Amino acid sequence: MLRSEYVRDIAPRTAVALEKILREVFPHRDERNGPRRVLDLGAGTGAAVTTARSYFGNDLDVVAVDQVPAIAGVRTVDVTDVPALSRLASAGGPFDLMIAAHVLNELYLDEAPVQRIARLAALVGRWCQDLLADGGTLIVIEPALRETSRALLAVRDHLLA
Repeated sequence: MLRSEYVRDIAPRTAVALEKILREVFPHRDERNGPRRVLDLGAGTGAAVTTARSYFGNDLDVVAVDQVPAIAGVRTVDVTDVPALSRLASAGGPFDLMIAAHVLNELYLDEAPVQRIARLAALVGRWCQDLLADGGTLIVIEPALRETSRALLAVRDHLLA
């Protein structure tokens, strides 16, 4: 998909989905209940960062990473490189909110389905263990396609097992 198509078609849907989730998870968005540090994994166009700042205010400490930075301030880090992500977190402590929008469906595509699910679950587990603050929230947004949804449910089941 071309960047212009992503900006036109996907980014607005991501923003709407994320705002709906934020309203459910953080219905009271005052300073005591909202996140302070936010990690946007796969920041791309900046839709998630813009939405989080719109919802919580501009004083969030945001770290945005992507394999190919498309917006200013995005750090070039492979989202599967948990040690590199941990180094980003170490300066200010763990993250209260992590957003991974349209990331998992792009990873490990050459793997057999069973191995892919195991690797995705291991990665998400490491993100939570190494980067997320106690009581923090990880929000995963993926395309609502049958194959993608089934894979995401399998990752969830693997993590809960």
